[in-house]
Amino acid sequence: GGMNMNWGPYSFLLPKEERALGPTGKATEGDEGIKSVHQAPTPSLRSKKKNPKAIARERLLQGTDDTQLSPDPTSAPSRPLALASSSSLLAEGRCPPIADNTVCGCEVLAQSDYRGTINTSEEGPTCLPWDADLITQSFNGFLPGFFPDAGLDENFCRNPGALNPVAGCIAPVVSAQGNYIHYCDIPLCDPCSCMPVCGQPNTATCGCPSVRQADECCDDVRDANSCKCGYLKKACSTSLENGSEDFCDLAEEVCCKESKNPDCGCNLFEQICSENPSMPSCEFAAERCCPNDPERNHLDFDWGAEEVCKCEFFEYATSEIGFKSDHQHCNHAIKIQMPLEIARDIERDKLKIFYLETGGEYWFNNEGWADESELNHCNWYGVTCNGQNYVEELNLRNNNLTGHSCWACRLDFPDVIMLDLSQNQISLEKNERLLYNRKLEYLDMSENVLTGHLDALLFPSAKLVNFSHNQFTSADFKRFRKAYNTLQVLDISSNYISQDVNELFLNIPPTLETLDISNNGIGGSIQEMGEHLLFFAMSNNSISGPLPDFPNTSPKLRSLNLSDNQLTGTIWSDVFKLVDLSLFDLANNNLNSGIPSSIGDLSQLKELDLSNNGFGSTIPQQLGKLADVMEMIDLSTNTLSGRIPSELGSFQGDILLGGNNLTDLAPLELCLMGRFDGINDTSVCPPERNALHEFYVSAKGIEWTRSDFWLDAYESHCKWYGVDCKPNKNGENVTYKLNLTSNGLSGTLSKDFSVLKSIKILDLADNDLKGNIPTEIGLLSDLSYLRLSYNALVGTMPMEFQELSQLQIIQIQSNRISGTIPLSMDAQLDAGQSTFISDCGVPTIFEKVLFCANCTMCCNSQDDCYPTANTLIQEAGFEDYKSFTWVFFLSTVGASCVLHLASFFYGEYKKRSHQARSSMMHQSAVSRENLERDKKYAIDSIGRDSVYMFFLSNSVWRWLVALSTMAAQIGILYVFVEGAEFDLSDDISDLVYTWKCPRDKDSCTDTNDLNWRGWVCFGILMTAHLLKDVVNGSKLILLSGKQRHSLKSRIRFFIGGMFTVAISLFALFVTTLYNQAIAVSNTALIENSVIVLFITDLDEMFYRALLAINPRLVARKEEQEQIRDDENEKTMKDDMKQMKIEIGELREMVERMKAAQHEGDHEGLNPATARDDGP
Repeated sequence: GGMNMNWGPYSFLLPKEERALGPTGKATEGDEGIKSVHQAPTPSLRSKKKNPKAIARERLLQGTDDTQLSPDPTSAPSRPLALASSSSLLAEGRCPPIADNTVCGCEVLAQSDYRGTINTSEEGPTCLPWDADLITQSFNGFLPGFFPDAGLDENFCRNPGALNPVAGCIAPVVSAQGNYIHYCDIPLCDPCSCMPVCGQPNTATCGCPSVRQADECCDDVRDANSCKCGYLKKACSTSLENGSEDFCDLAEEVCCKESKNPDCGCNLFEQICSENPSMPSCEFAAERCCPNDPERNHLDFDWGAEEVCKCEFFEYATSEIGFKSDHQHCNHAIKIQMPLEIARDIERDKLKIFYLETGGEYWFNNEGWADESELNHCNWYGVTCNGQNYVEELNLRNNNLTGHSCWACRLDFPDVIMLDLSQNQISLEKNERLLYNRKLEYLDMSENVLTGHLDALLFPSAKLVNFSHNQFTSADFKRFRKAYNTLQVLDISSNYISQDVNELFLNIPPTLETLDISNNGIGGSIQEMGEHLLFFAMSNNSISGPLPDFPNTSPKLRSLNLSDNQLTGTIWSDVFKLVDLSLFDLANNNLNSGIPSSIGDLSQLKELDLSNNGFGSTIPQQLGKLADVMEMIDLSTNTLSGRIPSELGSFQGDILLGGNNLTDLAPLELCLMGRFDGINDTSVCPPERNALHEFYVSAKGIEWTRSDFWLDAYESHCKWYGVDCKPNKNGENVTYKLNLTSNGLSGTLSKDFSVLKSIKILDLADNDLKGNIPTEIGLLSDLSYLRLSYNALVGTMPMEFQELSQLQIIQIQSNRISGTIPLSMDAQLDAGQSTFISDCGVPTIFEKVLFCANCTMCCNSQDDCYPTANTLIQEAGFEDYKSFTWVFFLSTVGASCVLHLASFFYGEYKKRSHQARSSMMHQSAVSRENLERDKKYAIDSIGRDSVYMFFLSNSVWRWLVALSTMAAQIGILYVFVEGAEFDLSDDISDLVYTWKCPRDKDSCTDTNDLNWRGWVCFGILMTAHLLKDVVNGSKLILLSGKQRHSLKSRIRFFIGGMFTVAISLFALFVTTLYNQAIAVSNTALIENSVIVLFITDLDEMFYRALLAINPRLVARKEEQEQIRDDENEKTMKDDMKQMKIEIGELREMVERMKAAQHEGDHEGLNPATARDDGP
């Protein structure tokens, strides 16, 4: 479609066939204004002796592709496109058509492009054909074969490979040079119609050759746009030097085609000025960088801003690149600026306007601003003035400022140093009037809604600038700005900037120490940064490519954050050069290979984040060097493998290693860190291993007798001494047994025992553990064997202990535990006395003995023990021996009553039968005989030398003596009952703890030597001493049932016999109980029995004592006479009663006889009846 278009000087872009024709289809040789290649040849170049670079690429300048340049109008600033221009540069005479190489040769190519037919040298000889034998022999080969594209046809003048200064040939005669090479007189082409070899500079005085290079040399280049940009910049620069702006628009279009910076052209032309600091190029750059364009600065057209900008530009050009200027722009800028005196005088008015235009009435704090009576603006909220009452600081941070009009033009205060308008709702796009704040050093406009393009160096004296959290879409650093040499801190993070990083970093200030451009959309690959940079953050962007060489370009870096980008490659091996680096964050990138060990040499590094990358291999051990300074290290979500270095265990900060291939166990110390992310990963940090190590530390494991593998950083806890493991249902090895008995443990029990949820056996006996039993022990739900005996544990048993429902053996004796031991109602203790042992015996070191309702064995403070099994008395339902004693006495009384009644009824029976066979006189005689015998027997049975004999008397005081003696005996024997009481918690009991529970065994043994032989001796001794009294007492009771005695005698017989039997049986009962409680040998059994039997003789001892005091008190005759009188009286009464009975019986018999006789007399009338009745 280019046949009918006016391509002008860009006809070289057309196909070869179309290039030969003009826009009308005709040849363009004769076009007016174009220097014809048919003009007179230029002087020969032979005398100049120029030597272009060898191996010049021979090519036909006419050849090109058919691709038409079609710029995308949507991606470039709105301005006329060079190629779309309706004007013809060719018609304007700015570029000749491409040279005709059949007529002339280009100087820049050493005429190697010449393809004409001249075949005679300048000296006159005719040239030899290029395939002549002489040439072939001279060059040791066929020359056209060496240079197939050099046009070595026939014998025409040529310069193959640009080996000579100009075109020539080989003639058979010697030339002026002393050889056979002759130069030809070939006309030079117009330089503007030539094109240098790709990569070679344009030496012409016009830019056309560079434009041709841009088209011809960049098709096969990787970055074609940059390649074309370089050539077109040269074309623009050359044109400017010749008083023309040709190709500058084209250069801007191509160079800024992919740029999102509206000031890209300024940067481009500033570079041209820097590279060629001439008046035309620098004036042109100043015009482009400081335009007087109302549409460009549509918010506030200000002529003064242009002049101030140009002043800065030419000051920079003069001082930095050697440009010479008369500084007229600076003089003009000074003239048009408001005098300082006037500017200072109207500060109050400008603040008032600023207040109105930013919604001052809605500010959170507008103290003074709305008060018309407050004339001194230095007293307004947020305003700080210097000594001359000029505004020095304005701080309206977070004060609800709003607005989008030209309010900023009111803030040109000549003395202001600090301006803080952050955290408001300010929305403006651009206002260069702010640059009038020539002293402004600190500007904070963060967290507003600012949009558009940001000129980061706009403020001449700026040191700290913060435009973060706004809506800027682009930013740049203009090299000519004065702030280029002052800016130290810049924060433009959290905006919408989406430029290429190299475009953004173009002209980055060398004074910049802190730069934060995180949270934007910046792409590209970072090349290098300033050497003075200390803090650099560019996280959450789209940066790609390898890491820039910060160790060599920015060795002073203290903080580097490039996380959340698309970086590739590896970390520098010489990262150790960043000696001051304290933060190193490359998280969420595509970095790979290994982590350099030299990171461990960064002695100031506090935070290292390499997470979410592709780092492989192992974690360097050298990172352990940073243990004292590192606060956080994050290597998570990579492909790291192998062991985690044990050196990391000494870190005090956060260590994040999750999401790798670290299958080996982590170092033990690392797993104990609460800030290690793998602490809950059972594959690298088994919780049981951590818990056991805590126990090791708590129990002073360093002092243990044996602690094999307990200090090993990588060994499984299942191999530690005393630890046994078994696989659970999931196949994981879990601790089921911990046996460290007699191993020198001290310290305290760790609370981390709760982690050992599968443990069944816990044996820590015979150590020196102190402190309380932790409540967490109640979480060991599977525990069935617990042995903590022979330690120094204190406090009370935790209530959580009752949660251990699986316990079968519990031994916690020989500690200092007090209170109550709770036990689960579901606990199923094993059978035997050694199942549940505690210090529930006496004596105890506490005021109250330990209460243990379920213990099977109680031990005391002397480590002696005794089973808690119920006695026979308790099995029968009695609480203790004391309660049974009363039952014993009642039983004795009941038995005595039964015996008495049996005797009574038996006597009645014998009496009736005896009365039927004997006469009354005979019975009376027998009764008197029995009374005499019974009297004597009663005294003999109760004892003639015992105070119990007093029970047979009528004397009250004698009864008191007998009763007192009996009470004394019972009281003394009752003391033995209390002493024999089976109450392991009562210190009154004399119970001897005969059991011992060894430290090295879990079963207790009885050390009592008492056996059956001792009890046989005991039986013999008791029988010999007490049987007589029991038999005699029983006889008295039997005697009390005989009615032949008086009631008083019978009562005395019963009481005397009952007390005698009761005392004797009670003595036997007490002796048996007491020996069961304290006798530990056969001899002790006999000794105890003798002591108790001695008490049974107390009645006789009292009798002898009374006899010694006053014999008359115990005279037997009086006693016998009293008994005899009583018995005689009883006998007389019985005889009289018997006689009355017999008389009555006789009367009845007489009456019957009379009745019978009277009946016989009446029946005598009947002979038969009479015969039947005999005498």
